[in-house]
Amino acid sequence: MAMTLRLEPEDEKALALLAEVDGVSK
Repeated sequence: MAMTLRLEPEDEKALALLAEVDGVSK
């Protein structure tokens, strides 16, 4: 996955979702 300095609103939502799932899975 490419890292970008500029985050689109959708990317922020996706990252938040991934972080939430990652937190739940641990």
